[in-house]
Formats: sequence, structure tokens, C-alpha cells
Amino acid sequence: MVSVDKLDELYAVLEVPRNADATAIKASYRKLVLKYHPDKNPDNREASEQKIRAINNAYEVLGNTAKRKALESQAAAINIAYTRHPTGLVTVHEQRTADVVLPRSFMICPLGHPGRFLRVVDRTIAFQSRNDVKNVDFEGFFSATRFAMQWLPNKNNPDRFPKFRCPVVVQNIEDFVGSNNSGMATSFRSSMVDAPIVGSLSFGLSPGVLSSDLMLARSVEPACSNVLLIPSPNVPGAYRFEADFFASHFLAFDPPTLAQMSGDSSPFSVMDFVVIASNDCLQFLSADDVMIPAARSLGGDHNYVKLTSVCEDPHVRAFFQRNGIWDFGDFEAYFAAHCETWDYRPDERIVCLRSLDDSKGKGAPKREAPQEPCGKPDAKRSNKSVKFNRDPTRIVCLTNLVGAGEVDEDLHEEIVDEVQTHGKLKRCVIKEIEGLPDHEAVRIFLEFEKVESATEAYITMSGRFFGGRKVKSQFYDEQLFQKNDLEK
Repeated sequence: MVSVDKLDELYAVLEVPRNADATAIKASYRKLVLKYHPDKNPDNREASEQKIRAINNAYEVLGNTAKRKALESQAAAINIAYTRHPTGLVTVHEQRTADVVLPRSFMICPLGHPGRFLRVVDRTIAFQSRNDVKNVDFEGFFSATRFAMQWLPNKNNPDRFPKFRCPVVVQNIEDFVGSNNSGMATSFRSSMVDAPIVGSLSFGLSPGVLSSDLMLARSVEPACSNVLLIPSPNVPGAYRFEADFFASHFLAFDPPTLAQMSGDSSPFSVMDFVVIASNDCLQFLSADDVMIPAARSLGGDHNYVKLTSVCEDPHVRAFFQRNGIWDFGDFEAYFAAHCETWDYRPDERIVCLRSLDDSKGKGAPKREAPQEPCGKPDAKRSNKSVKFNRDPTRIVCLTNLVGAGEVDEDLHEEIVDEVQTHGKLKRCVIKEIEGLPDHEAVRIFLEFEKVESATEAYITMSGRFFGGRKVKSQFYDEQLFQKNDLEK
């Protein structure tokens, strides 16, 4: 996930302002996917693929309410801290020693880098995001990010209560108690009493050694494991972890992934961290995390399956209940933007996985070459049965693409981008007629230079689904069109 200092770049990629609402972000995403899809830019396919990846990365953050909120809140906190004091330091009120209130199980995230977590990798420790380990599923990633604190007795804390500036051991634990074949946790431990301890964070500091990488140790050596939890002097609500036996040596994140205990951090190091409850990992769930397992369970890694059947999966339903319901147009844009993974046929609303099933060692599904790659129908295919309303003309009239009152300033450009691949388009005229049923109220007239181009567009658009609407194509009388008589 992108860092806070790159936040403005995300909005720029999606071509929306910082205060754009979810609807505007979604609309811009769909528009950009259509514009930069590699199939529409065959002469510059590599650049288009890079652009699509950037668009997907931006939408993965800004299109997810929880991720966007986390990124914006951390940006606001950092901005407040640095606005008050150019040095980055703010006055922290003297806090009571029993002010520590943490989740029983939590994840450690470097401030300004939402989506990147302290994670156990074999016996080493690193700060990683999902993009760093793309071959690891959702549960596999987050099961290695779960930590708890064991507070140690000392003269200031004989009862081992959670207190600032008192020694503690940070332990990696297993708190998943159940999962399904989708690679998602179905439940978490309600108590830390029975949570198995995998190991404790450890480091190799000694006199004269300023920095040491973190590692996971089975046994605890106080000088190499004990830390003090301290409120961040920079940002309220954030924390620092200081080595108990080595003053001024702190847990530090050095991009891109290095986790170490250091007394000589670089200007690029992050020493302030936020603590996130383990259960909140669900906010980082992606659409593919739930849809790929659901499609596979239906045989979608071998054959086409109904999109509606995929959406009936309880995990898929729960995901869209949390993140907003999609219509068929949203799915079409998503599959088009992720065509390296999905093969979608919008007129039939069926989908198939392109990717290999690495976890089971299966090869790519054996099936016929898709007739509608990446959600875009092939206008030149001959096996689509389409009835013409009359002899072909150079004018195609589309209805039910949008309803009454839904015409906006972007519609014209979107339609032109969609159909101009079929041949030279001379004009696109949008006419909204009052008094007609909603599915007939908006007529979109396409004037092509050649009848052959109009015929291809007619076949392509007929029966297409946009935003849950099924488009109807008709050939229109050329003389009436030239007279601007568009209501016949």
C-alpha cells in the first residue's frame, strides 16, 4: 500500500480532487479503465498496461472506504504534528503510567505507511505489504502480523499492568482459530490465554553495536527482548518501542522492508507506529481475496461460471456489504482492469479465472479462447446472433444505456471511446426525450463513415450490459438523422 506522502499522487492518477466522494471516484475509475485498456491502445500496449496497473493501485486504496480513511487520518495526524512544530515535535502531556489501552492481539504499522505491517518471515522480521508477497493469501499474510504484549514485573509495575515505560516482551502469536478453503479467517480467539506463542521479538544489541535487525526467538533473553512502550513525541495516539537495556535505541522501519532496533536511525527511518486490532485486518481485504476462492469453489478455474453464483458466496456478500454494492457495470470495469486474472463475458454475465492455481499445482484451465476478452465484446465475431431492425445504415441508435436524468458531461466521451475502434465515427449525438419510458428516454446516435463500421458497432453494443442495463441497438434512417429528426 502507498505511503502517506504519496497520497496526492493517488488522487492525481484517478483524476479526482482530494475531497471527491465515493461515487465520483468510482465513476472516474470506470472511465479511465475504458480509456486506457490495452485492447483500445494496441499501438502502445505496454504503456497502457502500466497505466492500468497504476489506476488499479490507486483505486485499491481510494475505492476502499476503510483504507482511504486510514491513509487520510494518518496524513492529518502527521500534518498537525509538523504544522505545530517544524521540527516535528509536539508537547505530550505527562501521561499516567496506567494509560496503556491496547487490543489483546494487534498489528504494528509504521506511521505514514498504512497497509505495511511488522511481519514474521521464517525466523526474521520485516515490514511488508501484500504487494511484497503476492503469492501469499489473505490469511497467510495476516496470520504472521499478530502480536501481543507480555508485561514484566519491576519495581514500578509489580502487578504487571499495562503501563508506559515499563518492560514488556512483544510476542508473535497464533490467534486464528478457524478458516475456510478461501484463505480467510472465519473466527478469532476471544482470549489471549489460549493463544499459542510462536516466539518473541529479539535483537542483537550490545555495547558499541548501534543497530541490529529484528528476529524471532523461542527463548527470551531480557537484554535482547525487553522493550519499553513509549507515547510518540510526534503524533498523539502513536507509539515508540525502546530497548529496555539500551537507552535511545528504538524500533525503526527503514523502507522498503527493513525492521531493526537502532540507535542511529537515518533521516528516512520511521520510529513512530500505530497499533491496529488484529480483527481489523478485514478492512484490508480486496475483491480478489473473496472472489477468486468463490470462483474456484464453483469450478471457475476450469470453466465459465455465472457471476451471480460467485456473488452468492457468503464471503463475497459480506465484502460488498462492507465496501458498497456493485452493479454489473462496476464488475465489468473491474474485470476489464484485471484482465490478467479474469476473463469476463458481460452479455452472458459469466466469468472464468485466467490465473494458475499455484496452491494446488494445477495448470491453466483448458477452455476455448474467450470471445470477449477482458470484458470487451469482439465486434467482428460471426457467431453472435443479432437481429437487425432494418437494413443497415451508417446511423446506429442506442437506448437503455443510461436512464432519464442520467446524462452527464462524461457520457459523450465514454461512448466515443467505446465505439470508435470499429471505424471512423463522424458524430455522436445524445438526445433525451421527455415523456418516454426510462429505458427509451435517452437515445444515443452514432454516425459512422461506413455502413460496415456501423454494423460492427451495432453487433458489439446490442445486448451489452452497462450499470445493470441491457443496451438495445437499432439502425436509424439517415435522412431523418440529417434533418435532426431524432424522435421517430
